[in-house]
Amino acid sequence: MAGTPQPGQKRAKKRPGKYLSHCSKRRKEMELRSGLQGFLITCEGGKERISIRQAIQVLERFYDDRGEEKAAGNDTEGGSSGRTQEIDSQNNKASTYEEEQGSDKDEQLKPDNQVSSLNFEAASARSSDSEKEDEDEATKISTGATGGPIKKANIESLLEEEIADLRDVKQALFASVDTGCAGVIFIRMLSKDAVNETSKKGPGEVVQAVVENCVEFRKPLTRFCLRFLPIEVTCYASPEEVKKMAHACLLRHFPAVDKEKAFKFAVVYEARANTSLDRMEMINAVAKLIPEPHSVDLKNPDKTILVQVVKTICAIGVVANYKHFAKYNIRELTSSKHQLKES
Repeated sequence: MAGTPQPGQKRAKKRPGKYLSHCSKRRKEMELRSGLQGFLITCEGGKERISIRQAIQVLERFYDDRGEEKAAGNDTEGGSSGRTQEIDSQNNKASTYEEEQGSDKDEQLKPDNQVSSLNFEAASARSSDSEKEDEDEATKISTGATGGPIKKANIESLLEEEIADLRDVKQALFASVDTGCAGVIFIRMLSKDAVNETSKKGPGEVVQAVVENCVEFRKPLTRFCLRFLPIEVTCYASPEEVKKMAHACLLRHFPAVDKEKAFKFAVVYEARANTSLDRMEMINAVAKLIPEPHSVDLKNPDKTILVQVVKTICAIGVVANYKHFAKYNIRELTSSKHQLKES
């Protein structure tokens, strides 16, 4: 056979095609890497997939400012409107039932010939009305809004384009990224420049809205997610890379101001699946980037710099009132224990 090698000949090696290279490139894009911003979320072990879905729903809700609405007001409005709709529907059903009963009685009183003729006339009238409606819809489709003829759209091509947009992860505002670590998920968020929006929130503002909602209403937003941490910079986990990538981000939160307007800050370091880094070396690398007159205060800081290491990637974010909001643990914020501490 042509495909089988002859004795003494070596089998030719198959070269990887474009499909394999595309798959490997796609796999790298879906992994946690440097140059991302988003949310580092801890969850229960083994519940990563469902936690991703729940987290994206919460983030989309508070990104669109719909999570800041009062739940009590929505419940009362929804309950009253639901009751009125139920009463109206019951009244409508009763009226239609009475009309049907009355029409049946009238038909029973009339002769059989007259009833059959009336039914035939009603059926013919309905058919003529349906034909007129079909003709009107056909004329609407054949003519545009201005009255001129339009070309027929290819429905299959439109469906294919819509499916391609849905499948393209790059166009999604929130998308999950594989961390390779159990109990830790990362939701990537597109930057404002990529979305061409300037009025929307960043990761810090979204998480702040989530936390404030938990404190105000005491209602759990998810079942398996625990901590929501905003991340503004991701880079390779080394002191040198942290100094390069986090410098501009930290200057936005700690600008050059007078001593009276200076902030007190603290650095919180956490590492997962990485034991090769020196904890104090990473903390000092971040703390030295903060200019004076901002000072360190570990007991009562105004802002807290989060340094989260996951395998070989370091994620950095800045939050306010870190200890007051129970380290941004939404489950603890909605529990009765935290309520007792505040009281």
